[in-house]
Amino acid sequence: PISFAQPVGGGNRAAAMKIGRIYGKIVDETGSGVGYATVQLMGKTFDPATRTFQDTLWAGQLTEDNGDFNIEELPIIGEYTLVVSFLGFAELQQKVDFGIPFPQMGGRPGAAQGDSTQTASGRPAGPPAGGRRPGGYPGGGAGNFTKDLGNIELITSTATLDEVTVTAEASIATLSLDRKTYRVDKDLTTAGGTAQDALRNVPSLSVDLNGNVSLRNGSPQILVDGRQTNLSLDQISADAIESVEVITNPSAKYDAGGGTAGIVNIVLKKDKRIGYNGSVRAGADSYGGLNFGGDINARGSKVNLFASSFLNGRAGVGEGETLRENFFGNPPSNITQISDSENDGFFAVARGGADYFMDNRNTLTVSGSYVRGSFGSLDELRTTTDFLFPEGTVTESYLRTADGDRGFRNIGASVLFKHLFPQKGAELTADINYNKVRFESDNNFQTVFDGTGATTRERQDILGEGSFVTLQSDFIKPLDDKSKLEGGVRATLRTNENNTDNLLFDPNIGDFREVPQFADQFSLNDNVYAAYLQASRQNDKWGVQAGLRAESSFFTGTLPAQDSSFSIDYPISLFPSVFVTRQLGDGDQIQLAYTRRINRPNFFQTLPFTDFSDSLDLRRGEPGLLPEFTNSLELSYQNVFKNGTNLLVSLYYKQATDLITSYQFTEFNEQLGR
Repeated sequence: PISFAQPVGGGNRAAAMKIGRIYGKIVDETGSGVGYATVQLMGKTFDPATRTFQDTLWAGQLTEDNGDFNIEELPIIGEYTLVVSFLGFAELQQKVDFGIPFPQMGGRPGAAQGDSTQTASGRPAGPPAGGRRPGGYPGGGAGNFTKDLGNIELITSTATLDEVTVTAEASIATLSLDRKTYRVDKDLTTAGGTAQDALRNVPSLSVDLNGNVSLRNGSPQILVDGRQTNLSLDQISADAIESVEVITNPSAKYDAGGGTAGIVNIVLKKDKRIGYNGSVRAGADSYGGLNFGGDINARGSKVNLFASSFLNGRAGVGEGETLRENFFGNPPSNITQISDSENDGFFAVARGGADYFMDNRNTLTVSGSYVRGSFGSLDELRTTTDFLFPEGTVTESYLRTADGDRGFRNIGASVLFKHLFPQKGAELTADINYNKVRFESDNNFQTVFDGTGATTRERQDILGEGSFVTLQSDFIKPLDDKSKLEGGVRATLRTNENNTDNLLFDPNIGDFREVPQFADQFSLNDNVYAAYLQASRQNDKWGVQAGLRAESSFFTGTLPAQDSSFSIDYPISLFPSVFVTRQLGDGDQIQLAYTRRINRPNFFQTLPFTDFSDSLDLRRGEPGLLPEFTNSLELSYQNVFKNGTNLLVSLYYKQATDLITSYQFTEFNEQLGR
């Protein structure tokens, strides 16, 4: 193809705004692509001599064999006219702009009015070549400086298409039918930190000292770019996050078993600029922890290569105190536990991949990731027990020291395909994701009893492995400019294996010996198959979305040491969702939502072996746990004020059957002698 370009007047400021892109396909009356048609883009440039704007040929090219054309690096200021011509067809003209007008005559050249409409990230959105939306697909982003003009038909008579106007907004909080989106990419307080730091600043979310996220006193499912991940929050750099989506009542589109409190989707940044670009970052904390990371992106007309890495060295100390009153037993007792802990280690994350732009509307993305980490910890737990005899109090105490090392690694790969239809908003996606994780841990325990000086030593060796595979395909079909239909299918295949050996030091042989009663071997297979369909309609005042999801789940657990297995099957379960929104004013709305969800027991809840880390608080799972079904009803009022302040008030009700919960009971353990 041939192309023409010319710099706009106004100096460097205008040149820096050359982030616009338009693309489409030229077809004839039969819908076939017209190759080698002439596509020209006319615009205006500022003439400093006359101080007026002059009509200028901005860019031009010949269409590809299939009729595709693509014009990039356009200033987003001003209006353009697209002119298409080909022998035997009438010339076609179409107005295009990005919603930012030129300044008034006599104003400062190049200083466009409406600069405030630029997005906070300064990057174009939509499906630019090389751009990837959440999930690695083309078509997402924060701004609106990319436009798919669709199939442009050449006919024998002159025809002018309607004017197209694109407007960009830079709202920190965005509301939609089923989610709330918060921009965090400009939060300087999280620079150099991890996703834990970013989520602490998101309204309605709380993150504790251990990095556990809670939403409405429950544990939400964490997604990255709309897909499940085995990465923990401290393995994701905060500098790589663009926005966080909070979905308190997930619709039928989402996995019905994804978290008891909803979904938190972390949307990563995607660079869309042609050429080479990247960034580096570094940080440190007051405990001596260091982090360093960087990313690079190289984009051409057909291929986009991207890579990133992040190294995080962490160190920390902690302390805690627990007071416990036992009203059972004879005599009753009071227990005080004081803990001090130190930990240090590192983890490294490397990601890379490529986008292949087959044409303007078909993109194939292949990516992979590798995570490796190693941590060490030293914990001291001082336990004091006061036995409350009628004649007086008797006190016993001991010091338990735990010295542990643990390491992990994760390998992930994904293949993603997306097709954009000529109809605005219509798309088809398909992807496969694979993750494999391995976990190793060696822990040494020593207990010294005050007074007697008696000492016990134990060791625990853990080896765990797991794999996670998802296959998914989704489509979106707009019915008109106010309604759309969505649907898809999904298969989730998960395996987990755990092998734990517990050993006790035998002074008679001067070495550790295995305690068979405490050996833990467990494996499970958890497969879920699903399909969904949902429809939505949005007008000026009302918004409605209704959907139905069907899931089949098959869970099998095996205890090799006991030569036994068990299974829980739900051949078919239905999960409806309904959302109704009423717009009361500008940024002022009320919403009523209903969803049905399922909470399947996780690996540790079904692990039938006892965790002896704290002899006063033993923990054990139940292999026969059934899934928990919940019905949720939520009424929300939300108002985004003109100064950016966001007010959210929610009233919600949940009803659950087969509730999964923990309970305490007393038992005598012969091995522990207590």
